[in-house]
Amino acid sequence: MSKVGLIAAEIATTLDSPELVTHENIKMLTAKLEAWRAEVPRTLQIPALTSNNPPDLTVYQRRAVLMVHVCTH
Repeated sequence: MSKVGLIAAEIATTLDSPELVTHENIKMLTAKLEAWRAEVPRTLQIPALTSNNPPDLTVYQRRAVLMVHVCTH
């Protein structure tokens, strides 16, 4: 969670400064976000959470994990 928070802060900082919104910076931030998604444990990825056989998480835990994914899309 903290890793994606740091990426989100970096995205916000970049978007706040028009001179930082370059093709190169966007590519770099996209790569960081995709790397984070790839590192998320399989049981916490969206397909697992929305399947007919979800991981053994409470409804509140599932909701929190889904919100992290929604906020990063």
